[in-house]
Amino acid sequence: MKKPSKIKIEKKYARALFEAALGEDTLNQVQRDMAFIQDIQDIKNIGSPLLEKRRQAELLDMIEKKTGISSTVGRFLKLLVENNELGRLDKIKAQFDDIVLNYEGIQKVVVETAQALTERQREKLVRGLKRKLKKDVAVSYVLNENLLGGLILHIGSTEINDSLKHKLEIFENIMKGVN
Repeated sequence: MKKPSKIKIEKKYARALFEAALGEDTLNQVQRDMAFIQDIQDIKNIGSPLLEKRRQAELLDMIEKKTGISSTVGRFLKLLVENNELGRLDKIKAQFDDIVLNYEGIQKVVVETAQALTERQREKLVRGLKRKLKKDVAVSYVLNENLLGGLILHIGSTEINDSLKHKLEIFENIMKGVN
């Protein structure tokens, strides 16, 4: 039997958390809590196989009380510990964020550039993306010095490569007679 991919597992956990948050009408709180706990190193350490399950649960209870995270997120963390999946927390959170953006009608866009864009360039890019996609966008920027210039847009599963490196590769292939 084929093993499910890690992305599918992470997406299932993210979808379950999203549906629980919607069902309990705590989506905004869960979003804040997930952003907050992602930065707590102790939570990642709790998933260590060196700790007994009982001790892991006790530590999660203590963190839940001290931080004031919602019971939805507390139960979710306990589920991850129980299933030995706490190590996937960062990737689950990324999937959760994508699900929430989609729910809110916002398109996630990742922009790779060789150097940082100016504020004016960012504003112009966001306006253009909103106009073309006909929806709000959440843009994140990644520096990739290998591009030489230009940019690469990642919109959902679509990639638009307008980098200088890509154009040079195309030109090189044309010169070699490769299509």
